[in-house]
Amino acid sequence: MYNRHRNERTVLVANGPSLKPHESRVSAPETVIGVNKIFIGFKKLGFYPRYYVAVNGKVIAQSVERIKSMNCVKFIGHRGAELLPEDGLTYHIETRNPRRAFVMTFRRAFSRWTVTYAALQVAYHLGFKEVVIIGMDHRYEYTGAPNEACKLDGPDPNHFSPDLLRWAAMG
Repeated sequence: MYNRHRNERTVLVANGPSLKPHESRVSAPETVIGVNKIFIGFKKLGFYPRYYVAVNGKVIAQSVERIKSMNCVKFIGHRGAELLPEDGLTYHIETRNPRRAFVMTFRRAFSRWTVTYAALQVAYHLGFKEVVIIGMDHRYEYTGAPNEACKLDGPDPNHFSPDLLRWAAMG
């Protein structure tokens, strides 16, 4: 897959609340990379990604059936690899090695605690020259330590869909 999209442009679609104003901005000819629980918005956002990246074990565990059903190329981090075996569309990427932080090989990308960082490495490995990111906020309303599991009551203010965490609990 190295340089498959040499010198092309891609749109990396994250899951933040700022995605709402961009609902109609992802046009059909764009090659889209979606992350985490972007599948919740497929109908509302009106696009389907060509590539998908997930590296958070909790996200993968909560969404395993939905991720399996996606008809696109998927890059899955080591924290969820046992739940999603490799096949013609699913590839495992090692995300634990900080020495490879800026070099994506077919099997390695360093996540730096965010799927966006891993997705950018995937994009550049695929050869994209330009990456437009929408829906990436990285400002969260929460209490507790970063990456700590917590329970949120009510709508989710940190993602494009207020039902994101409610779906996770049901899904």
